[in-house]
Amino acid sequence: FIITNLRKVKRLNTLIETQNKSLEAANYEITSSINYAKRIQKSALSPIENITEIFADSMVYYVPKEIVSGDWYRVENIKGQIIVVEADCTGDGVPGSLLSMMGMSIFKDTINSTVNSASPMKASVMLDKMRQQVKKMFSHNAESKSQFEGGMDASLAVIDKENMRMSFAAACQTALIVRNGEVIQLKGDTMPVGNFIREDDFTEQEIQLQKGDAIFLMNNGIRDLQNPSGERFGSSRLSELLAGCSDKPMSEIRALLHDEIHAWSQSSDGDDMTMIGFRID
Repeated sequence: FIITNLRKVKRLNTLIETQNKSLEAANYEITSSINYAKRIQKSALSPIENITEIFADSMVYYVPKEIVSGDWYRVENIKGQIIVVEADCTGDGVPGSLLSMMGMSIFKDTINSTVNSASPMKASVMLDKMRQQVKKMFSHNAESKSQFEGGMDASLAVIDKENMRMSFAAACQTALIVRNGEVIQLKGDTMPVGNFIREDDFTEQEIQLQKGDAIFLMNNGIRDLQNPSGERFGSSRLSELLAGCSDKPMSEIRALLHDEIHAWSQSSDGDDMTMIGFRID
């Protein structure tokens, strides 16, 4: 009886070991695939070297919640007009990353159509065009015939350095300008780039820039980050942090932001976090 039970235990242990090896192999394949997707996604984002060619003093804080992210950003210099966009797609991880690649493709198509237009580049018009493309791409579900409710929150700025003017529009996001230690909030519309119950034209904001202005485009990931007690980092704390260090180089601002976020969260789970900062010289 004892020998028989020992044989059963040995067979079960062998079976468990075999299953564990199969799970490890499957996990390795999945993780390798997602890591490759990460490299693809990263290659589609604007490299910091390209951004610093346009804005000498600039930074990017990009921290995905998972291996891949639902956030994306691009900085383009089109015929002397600098376009900066930061977007936060529905979901995170693999689903969000698929939408982010779609968003970057739509952004590229929007730039091409805008460049070929006789009208001047306006941030609100570009967001309107991007929303049309998102809705067209997900006009209906083939099986349920229902609309896809996903899309993206986004901030978009078109900067004319020569005339020191900025055209700005945003969907469910708020950007910040720090000028002489004071914070100016640029609030966007409360509707996403996608299907929504209200679909008015996005609001166009024209800002006269000044030399030394520090501009920050970001998603809500940093503001919504909670500490272990459940308290949000919040807009006021973020504004005070950026105002207090606005005279420092963007690289130092990024380092300070990183330290503050880690001290606040203490490794608590958060969302994708993205911020682009640049100074008008």
